Amino acid sequence: MKTNNKTVDLQSNPDASVVEREWEAYFSNEGKTIFQQALMFHRRVFISRAVQYWFGRYFPEHGVFIEAGAGTSESSGRIISKGRCLIAVDISSFVLCAWNILNLKVQADIVRLPIAVGKVDGVWNLGVMEHFADAQVVEILTEFRRILKPNGRILLFWPPWYAPYELILNSITWIARTWLGKSLSFFPAEINQFDSKFRIQRLMNAAGLELEACHFSVRDIWSYVVVVGGLSSVCK
Repeated sequence: MKTNNKTVDLQSNPDASVVEREWEAYFSNEGKTIFQQALMFHRRVFISRAVQYWFGRYFPEHGVFIEAGAGTSESSGRIISKGRCLIAVDISSFVLCAWNILNLKVQADIVRLPIAVGKVDGVWNLGVMEHFADAQVVEILTEFRRILKPNGRILLFWPPWYAPYELILNSITWIARTWLGKSLSFFPAEINQFDSKFRIQRLMNAAGLELEACHFSVRDIWSYVVVVGGLSSVCK
């Protein structure tokens, strides 16, 4: 790994190339449409402040922290990095090189992170977990558990189906499909939106993690449920 905005390719899963191409196609429109520009504004003005708050509340002021499935990292732009090593990990080298704002970047599959056991103080991401089925979520969470230090935490910004923006966008896609006969998609498939604290708790327990808290608040204009977890007492 290298600093100074260099990207290191440590991807180890050949099947991940399909997913990588899907995300590259999505981010190739970054900032080109009114919707994408609105998203960028939303991330920079509102979401980034929420990330800064929750990051400061649950993560220590020093240590190594991984944004797993980083994308552009625009929402992480307000995190105070003094004393913290912030690393963006994403499956797409294109996104990391063209758009990601963090200094240290690693191309890798978040199911197979190129990090030794117990070396990370925290893992966070935004809008990632909803793109995976339950079995994959458990696999990802298990990998997060593997790299966490005994007192490490994970911080997942997981969009719920009842978020106001989700309800609005779903209404638009329904109108386009029903009235206009057009297929409209704003994001890659969100097959696993947050719906229940108890279901997320079961997924975490299956990965050897404990659910500490869930927050749904005005800080991000009710865009995400902030899921906080750590190693279970059995795994410490």
